[in-house]
Amino acid sequence: MKLFISCLEMMVSCHEIIVSSLGMIVSWHETKTNNSQTTNLNYILQKPRYDILWKLCSAQWMAICVAVFIWVAMPGQSVAQKALKQVRIYLQQNKTSDALKEINKLSADPKTNTLPRLYDYAVEANIMLYNSYNEKMYLKQVSDTAAFFQATYAIFQNALKCDSLEQAKSETASKTSFRKKNALLIQQYYGNLLLGSKYFFQHKQNAQAAKFALMGFRVPQTELWGTDKSITATQPYHNNAAYGVLSLYNEKQYGQVDSLSLSALSDTTQLRLPVLHTLVLNAQAQNDTAAMLRYLQMGLEDYPSHIFFFDKLSLYYNSHADYESMHLLASTMLAKDSLNSHFLAIETYSQLCLDNNDAAIESGKRLIKADSTLSVAQYYVGVAYYNKAQKISLPTNINNRRYRVMRNEKQSYYRAARPYIEAYREKVPSDKATWAPKLYTIYLELNEGKKFEEMEQILHSLP
Repeated sequence: MKLFISCLEMMVSCHEIIVSSLGMIVSWHETKTNNSQTTNLNYILQKPRYDILWKLCSAQWMAICVAVFIWVAMPGQSVAQKALKQVRIYLQQNKTSDALKEINKLSADPKTNTLPRLYDYAVEANIMLYNSYNEKMYLKQVSDTAAFFQATYAIFQNALKCDSLEQAKSETASKTSFRKKNALLIQQYYGNLLLGSKYFFQHKQNAQAAKFALMGFRVPQTELWGTDKSITATQPYHNNAAYGVLSLYNEKQYGQVDSLSLSALSDTTQLRLPVLHTLVLNAQAQNDTAAMLRYLQMGLEDYPSHIFFFDKLSLYYNSHADYESMHLLASTMLAKDSLNSHFLAIETYSQLCLDNNDAAIESGKRLIKADSTLSVAQYYVGVAYYNKAQKISLPTNINNRRYRVMRNEKQSYYRAARPYIEAYREKVPSDKATWAPKLYTIYLELNEGKKFEEMEQILHSLP
């Protein structure tokens, strides 16, 4: 405001000087013509010769004032243009490194960091850098592949910045001068941007892979890209999103993972399986049970032989004592693979929890046949027989004619349970807290004195 007032004062002073000069001209005219008539300034200025002079002086006055105003009020614009000119010179001389240094310096300066042309020059400089790395790789010379991809990323980063600033300065998109050129450029280099996420993920640089994946995912959705969004329905686009899901999860950016999940699930390559696996873990990390169950069901349907999804869902049902759902899950999966030991183990366990001991014995024996090395299979069958024995309640009167029959039946179940639980003890001797109580009761009921005493000592030694 102070600068503007100073300019106005200078404009008034200039006007006064011009008027004073005209007054001197009038006085000279009076003396020259020896005219005694009182001369009126307005009258003189109405004469043709002075009318031309007035117009010239007025034009000069306005030009001087405008120049002074621009010089005083907007000195930064000339400085900015001068700074950009130096960048332009570097680019014309193919001095890419110098141009980028100057651009980095100007992008940190408030006087120049909002100029769209600065970032357009940055696009041009990074294209030159990109071409340099690309030529070296083509000629099979030593080249920095990571730097090549970083130059690619910088092309997109600066093109978007340029467009954003230009949009902020323009009332309509039609007034933008860089958009058409930069839109063609980002579409030209888009394929290599997508390759960047894959490259960095395979080199275990998850932060960089995530950065590239997010850029690749978002760029086609910007105004700069244009109205044709068909690229977002292509396999390369979905594949990029898949790498984004994997790398973002590894970086613990769980919320960002969700934004890419829908596209990533459309990937038809070998990445779909690890993507589903990761989405389950990502939902679990965010305590999103509904999403976790949804991804587990998708995984089971698409990859029934991948045991992660089955085991994870079984554990969820077990933690909520939902044994009916666990049994239904196992039965459904057994219909697809009747000899799968994981499915049989959960089927047997769920039947035990539902107190369906006969069904548990049947599926448990199938489990032992499918995988004889699975120690828990022995235990499940033994416990099922043990439970059947425990359910028989003997009459209190030993003279009751049913007493002997029921006692024999009870002991028969204990005898049936014994070899299975002893087999479990042999396979897992350290799990005393599991097998010792059962064998204690079995040996007691079967009058196995010495073995009963051994179990008694073991139980006493447990913490």
